[in-house]
Amino acid sequence: MMRVFLPAALLICFCAFFIHQAEVERQHAEHASREQEAVRAGTVAINRMLQVVGRDLLYLAGRHQIQQLVDSPSEEAMENLATQWARFSQANQVYNKIRWIDETGMERLRIDYAEPEPLVVPKAKLQNKGDRYFFTRTNKLQENEIFVSPLDLNVDNNQIEVPHHPNIRFGMPVFDSNGKRRGIILLNYSARDLLKRFEQETGERSNPTWLVNQDGYWLKGASHDDEYGFMFKRDDLTMGRRHAEAWKRITASEKGQFETPEGLWTFATVSPLHEWQNTSNGKSRGFLIVIGSQGQADEYAWKSVSLLPMADYDAGLLMFRLTLGGGTLLLLVLFFAVTWRMSHVAHARERIQSELTVATDIQASLLPRLFPAFPERPEFDIYALMEPAKEVGGDFYDFFFIDDTHLCFLVADVSDKGVPAALYMMVAKTLLKSEGQRLGEPDQMLASVNNTLAADNDRCMFVTVLCAILNTKTGEVRMANAGHNPPLLLDSQGVRYLHPKAGIVLGPMADVRYEAERLVLQPGDTLFLYTDGVTEAKNWEDELYGEARLLRALQQCPDTDVTKTIHYISADVNHHVAGAPQSDDVTMLAITYHGMAVEQRLEK
Repeated sequence: MMRVFLPAALLICFCAFFIHQAEVERQHAEHASREQEAVRAGTVAINRMLQVVGRDLLYLAGRHQIQQLVDSPSEEAMENLATQWARFSQANQVYNKIRWIDETGMERLRIDYAEPEPLVVPKAKLQNKGDRYFFTRTNKLQENEIFVSPLDLNVDNNQIEVPHHPNIRFGMPVFDSNGKRRGIILLNYSARDLLKRFEQETGERSNPTWLVNQDGYWLKGASHDDEYGFMFKRDDLTMGRRHAEAWKRITASEKGQFETPEGLWTFATVSPLHEWQNTSNGKSRGFLIVIGSQGQADEYAWKSVSLLPMADYDAGLLMFRLTLGGGTLLLLVLFFAVTWRMSHVAHARERIQSELTVATDIQASLLPRLFPAFPERPEFDIYALMEPAKEVGGDFYDFFFIDDTHLCFLVADVSDKGVPAALYMMVAKTLLKSEGQRLGEPDQMLASVNNTLAADNDRCMFVTVLCAILNTKTGEVRMANAGHNPPLLLDSQGVRYLHPKAGIVLGPMADVRYEAERLVLQPGDTLFLYTDGVTEAKNWEDELYGEARLLRALQQCPDTDVTKTIHYISADVNHHVAGAPQSDDVTMLAITYHGMAVEQRLEK
C-alpha cells in the first residue's frame, strides 16, 4: 500500500507547494503593482503642479504693468500692478504672498492671500527682507534666471509661523528698460495644496506614501511630528536615521522596488524643475533654474517613498494557506483511504473506481461553478459546464480577469485518464492562470506553460488548450490554439466554425512557438468553446455526435442566452447518446459580448 501512497502523496504535496508559490507570487505582484502606481501618481501630481507655478511666475514677470512701474514709478502704476496681482491671487488661491522687493531688499508691493479677498499690505507694514536668503540669492541672478527655494516652513519676524505654513519661493530679478537692476518678483507658493494633492493621489491606492527631500527629511510623513525636521535641527527625523539601509538603497537609484524585513519598499525620484525647464523634446526652454546659491534644476529632487508593511504585503495569504493546507490534508487523507481500500479489496475494478471517484471530486472542486460569475460586469455573459464521464478525464475550463478590462477564458483537455490526469490537470490549470495573469497574451501563456510541463515529462502526458483574451471595452479577442477543437462564432451572419492556427499540444516538447489570432466581437456576438467529448459522444450504434450536428444544433437553438444555449446543446448530446456509456468528459463554455454601451446605460 505504501508503495502506491507515498509517490502519490509526494506528487500531491508538490502540487500544493506549487499552487502555494504561484498564489504568493500573484498576490505579491498585485501589491507591488498597486504600490508602484501610487508612487507614480504622486510623482506626476507634483510635477504638474510645480510646472504651473513656474509658468505663473514667468507670466507675472512678463506683464507690462511691472515693466511700466520700474521704468516710471508712480502711485497710479503701483495701484494698477496691485490690482492685477490681487486678481491673480484671488483666481489662483495658492500663493500666500506675491511681492515686488526693490534692489535694497525693501518690500515695495505685497499681496497676502486672504478670505474673502486678497489683502494689499499697507506701506507701514512692509518689511525689509534684505538679509533673507531668498532675496540675496535672487537679487544676484541675471536675466532669464529663476530662483527656487527648498520646501520649508514660512518664517515671519524671525519666528516659524504656527500653525505651520509650508512654502516654496519662486523668484526672478527685475530690470528696467535700461538694464538696471530694480529688485525681484517673489511668489510664496503654498505647498499645502501640493502636499494635499500628493496625499490624495497616493493615499487612495495604497498605504500612506511619504515625500522625502534630498537630505532624507520628511516633507510628508506617516506622522506630522516627523515632518520638517530640518527646520528644527532634528537630525533624528530623517530616513537615514530611521531606515538607514533602505535610505541607502533609495538614494542609489532613480526608482525601484525592494524587500526588507520591514516590508516592501517602492520609490521614485521627483524632479519637477528638471521636467519644467526642458520641453517635451528635451530642448531647453531658454532660462536657467537656480537652487540655493549655486545648484541647478537637476539637484531639486525629492523621493516619493512607499513602505508596505510585511503584514500587509502578506495579507490574504494566511486564509489561503489554511484553505490550501486543509484541502491538501483532506486530499492526502482521501487518497490514503483509497489506497488502503485498494490494498484490501481484491477486485481491481473497485480499486480503480474508488480512486477515480476521489479524483472526480478534486477535479470538480477546482472549476469555477458560481454563476453568474461576474454580475457586476454587464459587458459580457459567460457560462461553462463540465459533465464528467464515469472514468475521470482531464477536461477543464477556467476564466479570470488579467486586469480590469481583459478577461481570459479557456477550455482544455488532458490526455490519459484517472488520478494522473486529474493531477496533471490541476498543475496545468494553475500554470495557465498564473502565467495568464503574469504575461497577459495567449501565445506567450501557452509557450511558457508548455516549457514548464515539458520538463521531466516522463509519462509523455499532454494537454490541448484553446485560450482567448477578451478586451471588455472594445470586444477584441486574441486567441491561441494548442491542438484543440475549433471554436464556433455566433454572430449576425449566422453560426460558423473558426479555424485558428493549431499549434502543438502542451507537454511533449519544449520551445514551441504559438500564434495569436485576432477577431473583434460586436455586441450580441457569442463564442462557443468545447472539448472533443461533445463531438465524439457515441450512441449505442457507435455513431459520433460530430461537428456537423453541433453546428446545426447551435443554428436551431431558440435562445441566445449563454446558459440556455449550453444546456440546449447538452440536452441534444444526451438525446443522441440515448443512455449509452459516456467515455469522455463533456465540457462547454460560451461567452456573449454585450459591449460598453450596456455598462454606460447601467451607470446612468
